Order: sequence, then C-alpha cells, then structure tokens
Amino acid sequence: MPRLTSSGAHDVSIVAEECPVALVYDETTAAVLMATRADLTDLARGLSLTEGIIRDLGEIEELAVVPGPDGIELRLWLRPDAGASAALLRRDETIATQASSAR
Repeated sequence: MPRLTSSGAHDVSIVAEECPVALVYDETTAAVLMATRADLTDLARGLSLTEGIIRDLGEIEELAVVPGPDGIELRLWLRPDAGASAALLRRDETIATQASSAR
C-alpha cells in the first residue's frame, strides 16, 4: 500500500489482508470470523479445541480448506463419538435462532 512518510517521502506499507472464514462442522456452520489466509488449518484445530467442540485433535476425521468467491470455509468432519459436541453446537444454535426470532 503506497503512503507518504512524515518527511513527505514515498514509501510502501505491507498490510495483512483478511477475509471471512467460516468454520463448518459436519455441514453445520458454527462461526464466521475475519482472518488472514495463513495457517488456516491451525486456526480450525485451535478454535475447535478452545471452544470445546473437540477434546483432542484425533476427533477430527477430515479438515478441508475450501476457498470461495466470498471467503473461505474450513470444513471439519468429526468422528462419530465426537458428535455429542457437534450436536450440542446445533442445539445451541437452534435455541439462539429461536430466541432471536421471538423478539
């Protein structure tokens, strides 16, 4: 990105470019956030652990980074025994959707 320094000299700044990134678990979108395109698989794994969607990385059967025209989807397929967390995620999403519809 071109810019002028405080002395008026021409300079270039490097700016990180972010895009929307959706985390999709077993075909259910859990979150959309802004992120750079770097280290997306690490982002998916770390967020999944931190948010309690999985207890360990072995619960992820498959992880795909799918670029699209409007952003990126991080598609995660979980082991069947990890599905309890995904089911709770869907339940919480349904409750939140019903609550916002009631307003």
